[in-house]
Amino acid sequence: MSNRLTKVFEHVVEKEFSFLTATGTFKGPFSTLDPKTGIFMVKYLGDHLTVQLILDRRDEDISCKVAKIVSGSETNDYSVDKMGNVVRDHLPALIKRSQNVTPQFTKVSGLTLAEQIPLTVKDYARIMKEYGRLVIEDNPNIFEHQSNG
Repeated sequence: MSNRLTKVFEHVVEKEFSFLTATGTFKGPFSTLDPKTGIFMVKYLGDHLTVQLILDRRDEDISCKVAKIVSGSETNDYSVDKMGNVVRDHLPALIKRSQNVTPQFTKVSGLTLAEQIPLTVKDYARIMKEYGRLVIEDNPNIFEHQSNG
């Protein structure tokens, strides 16, 4: 993955999501690059939740996931645990299910991935601030409205 692209992503995430660490509830940002997939992740860790901003250059996708912390560690489950409980979800889907609101995004079709990064990351930060009070408070109850089906 282009080092320049990951640096831009990391910088924009740090700037737009600084409110998570300002509360003292979340630690971070922590950045990782998966050498197999090329997926670059910037995450913030709370006691009960983790916020994951993901740059997938191969699929030209930028996403924001929220996951539960289980037994003091990030969940190993991708989305649903063995009991059928949602433990990780895309932020807009989490907001839609818990509050029946469909968050809106800035149109980015036709833009390069580098041009999409600041717009999309800023949208995720705005959505988190507007609708993600439980996430910002590190409250795992946001998943109580979730079901697998």
